[in-house]
Amino acid sequence: MTDMLLALDVAGQSPNKVRQVGACLRLSDGTVITACNTFPAGVQDLPERHEGDGRFVWMEHAERHAIFAAARQGHATAGARLATTFFPCIDCARAIVDAGITCVETPAPAFEDPVWGHSFLRSSVILAEGGVEVRQVSLPES
Repeated sequence: MTDMLLALDVAGQSPNKVRQVGACLRLSDGTVITACNTFPAGVQDLPERHEGDGRFVWMEHAERHAIFAAARQGHATAGARLATTFFPCIDCARAIVDAGITCVETPAPAFEDPVWGHSFLRSSVILAEGGVEVRQVSLPES
């Protein structure tokens, strides 16, 4: 199974009621870590945390969730590759660069998106200046 298919599969585990995002982090030693956008470990999934902008406050993005999981498990992320089902936001782009991830496979950014478009412009710059190769892919039809 490709890394993007693994990311798509794990996205289905996300409790986010608006957008389910998955990430597959392939470390330089071949270890694979998958993650979705979800609540941090131990943080309760309560109905009121899904209301309004609650998902932005209470949930961790899939990309950072995968990076944090690697850190918790004692894995180095330098030289890793990341497949993600949604273009990284600014915070995730900074984390990707600082984690030493060298390549991101992702759908093209939707610069016209009213919520994320402006963020995608900036995260594109962060990834480019941070030396991260971005491979834009089309997601398989579901």
